Amino acid sequence: KIESALTCRRKLPHVQKRKAVNNISYVKRQYDGFGTCQHLTKFYLRLTTFPKPSEVRPLSVLRLSFDHVTKKYSSEEEAYEWVNEQLKSVRQDLTVQRLFRTDFVVKVYETHARIALENGDLNEFNQCQSMLISLTQPGGVIVSNDGSVSNGCSESAELVTLMGKKELSAFQISMQHDKLPKQGVAESDEFGGYRILYALVQKNWSEINVGLKSSVYEQFRQKHERLPKMSAFNHAVQVVKSLMHHNYASFFELYKNPPHLSGYLMDFLVQRVRISGYDRILASFRPTVSISFLTKKLKFYDHQETNEFIRKKGVVFAPASGHRTSVDSLEIDCKASIRNSSSHNRENLLL
Repeated sequence: KIESALTCRRKLPHVQKRKAVNNISYVKRQYDGFGTCQHLTKFYLRLTTFPKPSEVRPLSVLRLSFDHVTKKYSSEEEAYEWVNEQLKSVRQDLTVQRLFRTDFVVKVYETHARIALENGDLNEFNQCQSMLISLTQPGGVIVSNDGSVSNGCSESAELVTLMGKKELSAFQISMQHDKLPKQGVAESDEFGGYRILYALVQKNWSEINVGLKSSVYEQFRQKHERLPKMSAFNHAVQVVKSLMHHNYASFFELYKNPPHLSGYLMDFLVQRVRISGYDRILASFRPTVSISFLTKKLKFYDHQETNEFIRKKGVVFAPASGHRTSVDSLEIDCKASIRNSSSHNRENLLL
């Protein structure tokens, strides 16, 4: 009796393992590609219950829908709001059918991320880039063991709602046995750069460190020993260095010709760099500095834009000489402006 009991206990883990494998195959059979809807366009609606097959489009229709929506955007026939909603709907239909491990999914998220970036929608961009990281990198997890969603992705939240934590855990185990979809080398470099720049915009230095140690850098380091000069990833690294060293001249040089769509993310950094650059110019160029000099060095559009910026900073002008008639020839009193700028900053903190 004792021997038989020990034998049963030894066999029990193997029985449980077989059941888990069966559950995984059941999850795959239940969810993969069950849609029957044939509409090219469909309004996005956050799901609270599992949809009917007639409400979900199959992969073949989703490909046609994706082409239709991107053509509408390229020809400017539809506004960003409509395009964004349609692409979210495509992503939702892919999500509920668990069609994650296809190259088409990568294409959808890459395209949606670029369109969101062009329109300054950082929230949507971050959702797309976060899912790309989860789907294309080994060990990428859509939902963590404690049920928290990955980087706030709407797809992850819907998976928790529709499947539940236990079933979702089994599904993620099944995904680990599937072949990972891959980004091309150029796309990996592009989105590796975006990842660092977005983290820089959010002042998320821990994410910047993760991005710098990512597989993109390792891939280029192993194949090329160093990153190409025009690499988006290398460009992002140089932007990080320019902000760390408060080097406004280097930042605006990189801002001239950014690769791909990196300039749209750098737009969110310009004001921060100008504030830092303004303080450093006043501390370095004493006793006075001209408005035209600030306009040139901090890359303002014109003197009017420069004037609006410095007045918000509490600028103090030096006593005007008789020959000064135009605004661009006015001189800024550096010492008095620094003192006044500090008092303005204290007032803003109190407010």
